[in-house]
Amino acid sequence: QFGTANFSTPIGLNFGRSINRTTNIYENTQAIFQSFNINASITLFNWFALRRATESNKYFYQAQVVNIDKIKNDVTLNVAAAYLQALLAREQVTLAKTKLALTEQQLDNTRKLVDAGSVPELNAAELAVQFATDTAAVIGAQETYDINSLQLKAILNLDAAAPFDLDTPPVETIPVEPISSLQPDIVYQIAVGTFPQQKMNDLRISAARKNVDFARGLLYPTLTAFAGLGDNFANSLQQINVNQSIAQTGAYALDGLTNTQYPVYAPYATTTYSSQPIGKAFNGYGSQLNNNFGQQVGLQLNVPIFNGNSSRTNFKKAQLNVISAELTKDNDLLTLKQNIYQSYYNAVASLQKFDANKKAVAVAEKSFDLSTERYNIGMLN
Repeated sequence: QFGTANFSTPIGLNFGRSINRTTNIYENTQAIFQSFNINASITLFNWFALRRATESNKYFYQAQVVNIDKIKNDVTLNVAAAYLQALLAREQVTLAKTKLALTEQQLDNTRKLVDAGSVPELNAAELAVQFATDTAAVIGAQETYDINSLQLKAILNLDAAAPFDLDTPPVETIPVEPISSLQPDIVYQIAVGTFPQQKMNDLRISAARKNVDFARGLLYPTLTAFAGLGDNFANSLQQINVNQSIAQTGAYALDGLTNTQYPVYAPYATTTYSSQPIGKAFNGYGSQLNNNFGQQVGLQLNVPIFNGNSSRTNFKKAQLNVISAELTKDNDLLTLKQNIYQSYYNAVASLQKFDANKKAVAVAEKSFDLSTERYNIGMLN
């Protein structure tokens, strides 16, 4: 929109037959030349194509600014997901170690019974196999936890060798109960209005629509104003030497009175060239620039007639980009709704499993206490 302005000053040497830049005549000589050019132009009217391009770029810029918030959300979700994965892996390590301790205790008791002759050796061998299996499970669980912790460090941009430990919040302090009361459709409506992804898609659609107007403007004539300044200097690198003399032409003039013939003479000149110091090649530099200084100003109308159909193709592509941006928005909305409903159903099912497992734990603890009492009085091995 602000137009263009450029300055150039080439300097060089001409060899052989070339145009003298000051006389515009072909010469077969060696010459040094220099020119000065200043050109400026500005578009006066092109059906608002430049303005629409600027507006389109502003929308794209705003979309990228909003994309920063989206990236922040993605980082937050990635950190949370990696933290939960590492936390779950550590719980799996605890469970595997608990199971290993239980198997070890059962193996010790069974060996005592084998030594006493109460049970066959096969029972101890089976528990020894189970102990080895549980030991491998502990190693595998620990490996998974270490890998998940390493991934969490990477997401947090921490050094892999930095000391690191997870803080486990008490389960009782996690507000999981209200999850079942949430309505996924309400959550979806809130997310549509607050998630940066949706705002970014709207801005990109607006940018694509402005780009259509820009491409349409290129199909119509453009009026441009231009101005320029120019100057030239050129001098031969060779010194011209002219030798003049008179020679007989071979013709005779007759004197009618005396009937006498007189030879006819004519002047002739020979030209030779000799090199001259480079400093003399710039003689008259200022006067040439003063005499050759020129200016121009005018208007130019460009009317697109046919350019391989590229402008109209770009216009159609711009229209397709609008449809593509709208489809991207629709796809993101579908993905968002699917993720919300899936997360909701997963959360409700996990909450129900959590409640059921709490009851199972209570029953198992009671059963364990009863079994312990029976074991203490010798009713269970």
